[in-house]
Amino acid sequence: MNTGVVNDSTIGVGFAGAADAYALNGTTHGASYFMLGGGEGGFEGALAGTIDIGYRIPVSEEHGPFGRIGFDGRLQGNDLLYFSLLELPRLTLGWQYLSGKTVLEAGARGGAVLAGLYDPASDGRRALNGFEWGGFVSGQSDFIKLDASFMRIEAKKTLNGTPVDIGRAELCVVGKGVGLCVDGMLFRGDAELRASAPGTIRSTSSQYVGLTLGFASW
Repeated sequence: MNTGVVNDSTIGVGFAGAADAYALNGTTHGASYFMLGGGEGGFEGALAGTIDIGYRIPVSEEHGPFGRIGFDGRLQGNDLLYFSLLELPRLTLGWQYLSGKTVLEAGARGGAVLAGLYDPASDGRRALNGFEWGGFVSGQSDFIKLDASFMRIEAKKTLNGTPVDIGRAELCVVGKGVGLCVDGMLFRGDAELRASAPGTIRSTSSQYVGLTLGFASW
């Protein structure tokens, strides 16, 4: 991560688990994730969950436009980077193809961030609230799963009113009950530095990359 004053990185290991499911012919989607571990950045953990309920217009039995409404909640971090967010409600509009285990979706999202924090480089701090918008693409087949999204939080009532951008991506492959996933997050936005440069607002960027190996199926 880089704040213009602090430029640092850490390595850690942890125990993680995740679940992702579609129900009611694909109109309802839920996902959850947890991780506990630690390393050079001290104790590290993550907890996230989303539930979206909606309706797909039956252009055909396998595909059509859809809309969902739900919530997104997450917190994660270590001594060097912390991020949390509670979004309610969240609206998703897009197009879905669903046939057996094959799912393809793409669309746009937006909603109200009720509370959140972006704390980079241990001494940076930025409260998060306001409207957010972005887009996503996701896909899954018998042996591969991909999810990528972008979110811009228009935090106009916090700090200097500039937005905070968050990108996420995950790629997983599975075979014979064993899965390998690579995931990453990118944060970019202004934050107040409280220790290295008290009272100073600087542009910051933070990156997270994870590698998970374990038991998997879908």
